[in-house]
Amino acid sequence: MSCLPPGLDLSMPSREPPPGVVPDYVSHSGLLDFTISVGAIFLPLMYLFLGIRLHMHAHGGIKWKIDDSIVIFAAIVCTTLAALILAYADKLAKHSWDVPLGVVIAASTQKMMVAQFLFSNLALLAGKFCLLSMYYRIFGHIKKVRWQIYGAGALTLPIFVSMIVQPVMIAPPLGKPFGCPNGDKENMVIVGLMGGIDNLLVDLVIAYIPLPVINQLNLSRNKKNGVIALFATGSIAIVADCITLYFRTRLFHHVDQLRDGYVVHNCAPQTRQKEAGPIFDQHAYDLSLYQTCQSK
Repeated sequence: MSCLPPGLDLSMPSREPPPGVVPDYVSHSGLLDFTISVGAIFLPLMYLFLGIRLHMHAHGGIKWKIDDSIVIFAAIVCTTLAALILAYADKLAKHSWDVPLGVVIAASTQKMMVAQFLFSNLALLAGKFCLLSMYYRIFGHIKKVRWQIYGAGALTLPIFVSMIVQPVMIAPPLGKPFGCPNGDKENMVIVGLMGGIDNLLVDLVIAYIPLPVINQLNLSRNKKNGVIALFATGSIAIVADCITLYFRTRLFHHVDQLRDGYVVHNCAPQTRQKEAGPIFDQHAYDLSLYQTCQSK
């Protein structure tokens, strides 16, 4: 290919292996089973919650609102992302020195990476706005909480920027065909690290927003603790954010970019299960929590 240096050996490892390590192009990816397991656990959970939500709408007389549409959109995005991650897991979810350079810079790989980074950031945004729109439905009449929701939405701006910038940095330079490396690709990890920090910050804010309101509800201590525990299930997102941030830091230091990148992609779906959370507002009607919140 004309955009590659003459005489470039495409069979060489995409990264120099550590001392004493021999590149292994034959063995299957060590992360393939992990990738399959993540999808097999979290996608069915997401669709289970989504199915219950739709059932409540169909038989519970609950009005369809914007947060319902966002949940449907998020489910589609997450499913697409899971398919993109799994499609190349056996080729790329390996140590960087176990993958030939020719595979990494191939046009098909470049296209797949562009799509993965686009949908990964889009899924993060969709998951967050699922919860924020649910909060607005339940707590939006409270001015202070309403402004907290607006603020949390504004804090997602770096993730939106990452959604645009990262695919552009990994795509070929303007006017070049796919398969031509982009010189800005190395700087993409900086954008990813900033997005990871912002992602954790936004999730911490989202986890905090309902707690003061719930604490003031006129409920028994046991019911109040149960409601808090229900909202606190989103803490799995914060744990996944911390793990993801650790591997984003490894990416920043260029430790093992292919393998670490796939770990980041696999941790991220756990943070996106937040979009399943809005099923809670359907049960809130049965618990009279919605009416209680509306009276505050």
